[in-house]
Amino acid sequence: MNNPTGGAVGPGQVISLTRRSTADRGRGGSVIHTGEGHALRWEKTARGNHWAMRDQDGTLLVIAAFHGLLRSSVHIRVERTLPEQTAVLLCLIGGYLALSDLHYKADLAAATAAAAASSG
Repeated sequence: MNNPTGGAVGPGQVISLTRRSTADRGRGGSVIHTGEGHALRWEKTARGNHWAMRDQDGTLLVIAAFHGLLRSSVHIRVERTLPEQTAVLLCLIGGYLALSDLHYKADLAAATAAAAASSG
């Protein structure tokens, strides 16, 4: 059973995301194609660990990720009025993408440092 559009999901109902949305990696970011035919662009902005999620009308979210010694964090700012459920879902996706990229960079830096230390 596919999830109902605009309806509630009941206990025991199976939610299928097949053919609902896709993501394509491209130069400078990724494009998320929703089941409703909208395209959301995930783009790196400015310096450091800053990204934006945009649609055809402009910026929806601005995301900044920070990596500390013991934990990482994400700050997300909503740029336009959105339905609450949409905002929550986009924030979860944006936070996941930002932390994934941040942790990839940290792992790469640690591996590079370890390789340099072992060769020297």
